[in-house]
Amino acid sequence: VLQETPFEIKPETPYGLEISRKNVFLGQEDRLFWFDEKTRNFAEVGVNIKDFAVSRDETKLAFFNNSEAWVYFLKDKADQPARKYKDSFLLARMKDQIGQALWLDNNHVLFSAGNKLRVIEIDNRDQTNFADIGEFKDPEILFNSNNKKALVLTEGNLYVSSAILP
Repeated sequence: VLQETPFEIKPETPYGLEISRKNVFLGQEDRLFWFDEKTRNFAEVGVNIKDFAVSRDETKLAFFNNSEAWVYFLKDKADQPARKYKDSFLLARMKDQIGQALWLDNNHVLFSAGNKLRVIEIDNRDQTNFADIGEFKDPEILFNSNNKKALVLTEGNLYVSSAILP
């Protein structure tokens, strides 16, 4: 049995399914669900979600709406700052609309917000550390984890950054 309790499908409602190496996510309009292996049911992550990205180790989720970015923990995190399974917190509120997010490593997320690219550290114990790394019109971003460089596609041009992480 995959799921203990049936997940109700609503006719005329758009759905999306994304499967990673270790996780299954289901989008229902602007709601996001994650298949929780512990409970063997889909757990609601949040509402008003525009898009999301799974961390490289698949233990965290960055999700966002138009102006807010959040982090959700799929597993307990023992190192500092410690987090419990299913904890979530507001990572950043941005004045510009968030267009894309991707994980650089397990502790840093790259966002496009308006025309800016912003790297945000998920350690929020004091204040959230972030750095604006560039400004591009309607950027589409990728990250090469081998050389630690961002690739930005904008206005028919491809730009490659210097190494973002050590």
